[in-house]
Amino acid sequence: MNDYYNSNPQSYDYNGPDVPYHPPGAPGMATAALVLGICSILFSLTGLGLILGSIGIVLALLSRGKGQMNTSAKFGLGLSAGGAVLGIIIMLGSLLFITHSITKTDWDDFSDYVYEYDAGDQDGMEDFFSGIL
Repeated sequence: MNDYYNSNPQSYDYNGPDVPYHPPGAPGMATAALVLGICSILFSLTGLGLILGSIGIVLALLSRGKGQMNTSAKFGLGLSAGGAVLGIIIMLGSLLFITHSITKTDWDDFSDYVYEYDAGDQDGMEDFFSGIL
């Protein structure tokens, strides 16, 4: 048998037995990124959009390996980024709403007081802040 391989090097299989070709990357991570992207958009109202979106972005980037990004990883990356941005916007809106609810500040009156302060009437600002505190 050794004589056959030595005399005919084209027939020698250097890779050993037939090994199926696997494209680079991890399709499981790409699928997980897609699922987390969808969940980040769905759960963005609960405050989980930023967290799930961030994890989805990391998984989508890690899933590509050394090759090109899988189609589901591309969709997962986009949905995760959208969910993270939506989560940030909703969190900032909630923070502004809560701040406005707690202080019960009328921002139109505040702008009037600022205008009066710029015009030289400093007593108006003191009256405004004494009403809040």
